[in-house]
Amino acid sequence: IIPLLLIQLLFTMGLGMLTACANLFYRDVRYLVQLALGLWIYLVPNIYMIDRVEAHPVLYKIYMLNPIAVVIETARRLTFPQMGNAAELLPYVALSAVTATITFIMGYIVFKRNEPRFAEFV
Repeated sequence: IIPLLLIQLLFTMGLGMLTACANLFYRDVRYLVQLALGLWIYLVPNIYMIDRVEAHPVLYKIYMLNPIAVVIETARRLTFPQMGNAAELLPYVALSAVTATITFIMGYIVFKRNEPRFAEFV
């Protein structure tokens, strides 16, 4: 479960750095982030079981591009083996790890590039 937490941490930190910079320079981003997070709640399998999405193969593949959905479903299957085999999610976990790493790197680059201008806008 530690690699899943690392994926979630990298993705969250990358998005956090990106939205922090955007919010500093454009104050309305705060409201867009709130809206996006409110909608994102329904894009992860917290409230419902993923078997509702698995019934539609094309929709399932699109759904599993969401790194947080993959982390939550894999952690669920590791914790409760009767929910399904976690090994079948390994390709999606690898894709999530790549996505999280790219998001973190992009967020870090944007944050460091704009850091000297932070004092002007605060």
